[in-house]
Amino acid sequence: VLKAQRRFDDAETYYKKALKAAGDDDNALLHSNYGWFLESVRSDVDGAERQYKKAIAIDERFAQALFNYARLADLARRDYDTAKSYYERTVAVQPKHSNAHLGLAFIFARHLAQPDDAEKHFAAAVDADRTNAVASFNYGAFLDTVRKDAAAALPHYFAATIVQPNNAVFTKAYLACQKKVEADGGGDDGSGDGGNGSDA
Repeated sequence: VLKAQRRFDDAETYYKKALKAAGDDDNALLHSNYGWFLESVRSDVDGAERQYKKAIAIDERFAQALFNYARLADLARRDYDTAKSYYERTVAVQPKHSNAHLGLAFIFARHLAQPDDAEKHFAAAVDADRTNAVASFNYGAFLDTVRKDAAAALPHYFAATIVQPNNAVFTKAYLACQKKVEADGGGDDGSGDGGNGSDA
């Protein structure tokens, strides 16, 4: 524990020295990375917020800082108006930012009761990154529980299990959805190969 603490202290010293050497107000990446360090390692939400804002002030089109601030506003502050605004700024700069679309999907689904907008962003999150298992799973869950469309949900659950085969939550949801589809008369397992789940 002490060794890990020393590493964290050394990392923070590095950030401070690097920012001082860069002139403090001239390196958006350093501010964003230091903010992430403060948020994820130090649990210093206020300090992280200051760093993200500095990064954005330096470069208002810096997608990483925009997303980091959006996520902090969303998850730490529960300030969904600010989070929505900065997620939207993120995808305006980087349209294929999967996790920013996912953040928007959750806000529209959970806090604004706008399922059509939520579905648009769930789909965009999956389309932006087919390996984003969390996006695939949550799009499947949305289609399954909100749209009541198990057949549409199944391939998204399946995609999540392919990326994370050892995730018990993903596997359980996929198998439960498969049973719903079979009960409704469908035979596809979601793999897209006609139901045998194999390329052979």
